[in-house]
Amino acid sequence: MPKRKKNYKCLMIETKGKKYFTDTKNYPKLVEFSKTLKANISIVKVDDAEILPLKDLAPAICSNMTFRKADFKIIKNKIKTKNRKESIRLATEIREEIKTMFLEGLVVSVKGLVLKYKKHDLTSSCFYNHIKCAIKSLDEPVKKIDVGSYMLVRFT
Repeated sequence: MPKRKKNYKCLMIETKGKKYFTDTKNYPKLVEFSKTLKANISIVKVDDAEILPLKDLAPAICSNMTFRKADFKIIKNKIKTKNRKESIRLATEIREEIKTMFLEGLVVSVKGLVLKYKKHDLTSSCFYNHIKCAIKSLDEPVKKIDVGSYMLVRFT
């Protein structure tokens, strides 16, 4: 049974335009759920909302239950789902950037890319993969300068 709480910090699960609120302690249990249902999860502060216990959350979402609208303020986005089109656009942008850097004789470093694209929450392994793909498309030899740093051989 949901409990009404005022001025409360909790999780907001947003799926298909509906918003559900639950305790922040439930976050680890909701990560896979979020990926499966393509749900956004944020930490919010609600003025007055119905907070669902974990056992009531899944039935509420599956049965498309609606609750009274709640005023909230997003504190932090924990999981923001991306659509496939946006992910592909970003991957293309990153690979083109890497190719341009190589062709300009610059050192391409994973650390530099992580910092440049920090707001997208991508992992180092993601950038290693983008570098590998960019290298394949160049058809030129690349030399490893340092850990996670690469440069075209013709510029070394």
